[in-house]
Amino acid sequence: LAQVSEWRVERIQTMLRRMTSKIRTSAAKMGYVIPPQPSGPHIIGLRVPKSWNATALDCVKFLDDHKIMVSERLEVVRISPSVYNTDEEIETLLSHLQKFAKPAST
Repeated sequence: LAQVSEWRVERIQTMLRRMTSKIRTSAAKMGYVIPPQPSGPHIIGLRVPKSWNATALDCVKFLDDHKIMVSERLEVVRISPSVYNTDEEIETLLSHLQKFAKPAST
């Protein structure tokens, strides 16, 4: 609690909201579906489109294979960055989300 007090809750929320907003915007451009429910500043959920013939669990396993820790909840990829994550780590996550992304067949 001492560390949270030192960092201040408002600063932590701002930092995490910046990360999740970047993930939300980038993932949407890649074709992931962002559930409409608002999330807190510390968490975001991504749906894998059915047209990709893959599941959220497939995405989680792919990311895990690349040492990126996320989880699956109710067919949603649950991403929860922390104050310890760096901008470089967020970029690595986004890069691997892009690699997993499968455009719809034409």
